[in-house]
Amino acid sequence: MLHSQGERGLEDNLIAVEMKKVESPLAERRADRVRLKAMTMPLSSVFGWEGSNPANICGYGLGAFQLIDRFQRRCSIEYYRGGELVGRRRVKSGAIAVPV
Repeated sequence: MLHSQGERGLEDNLIAVEMKKVESPLAERRADRVRLKAMTMPLSSVFGWEGSNPANICGYGLGAFQLIDRFQRRCSIEYYRGGELVGRRRVKSGAIAVPV
């Protein structure tokens, strides 16, 4: 998770990321996706979860679920905003240049 350390008030929660390997149990991957949907829901649409402050568990501007396939050397990324899946991308190893 990435926060602005209180500098943006109610928009303090910036990015939530979940990662799994393809060999991880399907139930765990589903749970991560459900969590990202909840975490990216607007604060105005969520009540406290188990008595917690909704500002601590939702309102993230972007959620990303990364599924890593180390055998095929690729990664799929799903993007979440407003509690919904908004995009997908697949990346193969070597497709992204990393500056040195």
